[in-house]
Amino acid sequence: MSSTAFVKRLASNDDKVRDQALESLRRFLGAKNSTKLSLLDHDKLWRGLFFAMWYCDKPIPQQNLAEDLGQLFSKVVFKSSVVPFYHAFWDIMIKEWPQVDKWRVDKFLLLIRRVVRHMFKFLSSQNWDSSLIDSYLETIQDTVLSGSDKVPSALPYHVIDLYLDELERVMFDINGEEEEVNDEVELSNEEKQAIVAKVPVDTLISPFKRLSTDAKMKTLRERSLEVVQDERLVEWGLREAKHEDSNSDDEWQGFA
Repeated sequence: MSSTAFVKRLASNDDKVRDQALESLRRFLGAKNSTKLSLLDHDKLWRGLFFAMWYCDKPIPQQNLAEDLGQLFSKVVFKSSVVPFYHAFWDIMIKEWPQVDKWRVDKFLLLIRRVVRHMFKFLSSQNWDSSLIDSYLETIQDTVLSGSDKVPSALPYHVIDLYLDELERVMFDINGEEEEVNDEVELSNEEKQAIVAKVPVDTLISPFKRLSTDAKMKTLRERSLEVVQDERLVEWGLREAKHEDSNSDDEWQGFA
């Protein structure tokens, strides 16, 4: 089935048509031929997925659809296609975000959270393979975390808000809703540090280190600094605790 046919069905106003299209998409992306898709093909698919979410109006269906789309990254798409599929996701979010109104913004923020979560799940399933992480970082630094004024500011700010939360959720295998993350982790600091030692956290947050010094917008520099100075990095043994006589918050001190 052509990608154009998928787009038309995924953007349908009919719930049954959209659900059937999503199942067809799972089968299509799970087939070996899907690895031959170009970035343009992925963009076309994500445009259809974007409008599938656009027309999804009720909270529970919205939550289910966001999770279903997120799971495409961790459970469906071939390893060689995950990063291009992720690049296409951000391409479309950046292009289409200006038309997202106040009635639809929450469901798209939820979709972003689910996609980021399942990208981390995919990377975890690949034992945090360094070449995949390099491609992943190249993708986000080319799109949502590029620092470009062509990227709607709400997108990098939302990624800043959720990035460590979702990484923490995946590293420590936490279930439940977003607000329950800290309450559910019952591991000791030593146990957490043993897990984190196997994950290249400092590499994964390197785009925020770069933005904290190089971003043109002061607010983006300041918000990015929140990630690299997050207190969880101290808890995980990646950064020393700040002392009273330490340097200003505006200066990146690096990892311990």
